[in-house]
Amino acid sequence: MTDEQIIEMAKKSGIPIANVPNLAFGRLESGVELLKTFAKLVAQHERERIFGELLKMHEIASSQHNYYLNAVLTIRARSEA
Repeated sequence: MTDEQIIEMAKKSGIPIANVPNLAFGRLESGVELLKTFAKLVAQHERERIFGELLKMHEIASSQHNYYLNAVLTIRARSEA
C-alpha cells in the first residue's frame, strides 16, 4: 500500500491527518506517520490470517499439490524483502 493510498483511505473515512498526540511516546507526530504505522499493522494481521487459511487448505490438499504452501512462502518472502 502506498502512502497516497493510505492518505486517500483516511480522507474517505473522515480520519484527520493533521499532527496528533502519540500517547505511547508523549509527543506530537504526523497523522500520516501514525496512519502508515496503523496500515502496516492491519496489513500484517490480514496477511497472517490469510496464511492460516492457506495453510489449512494446504493440509487438506497436500497429497494432490502444494500450491497453497507455495503461495504462503511467496507472499512471506515478498513482505520480508
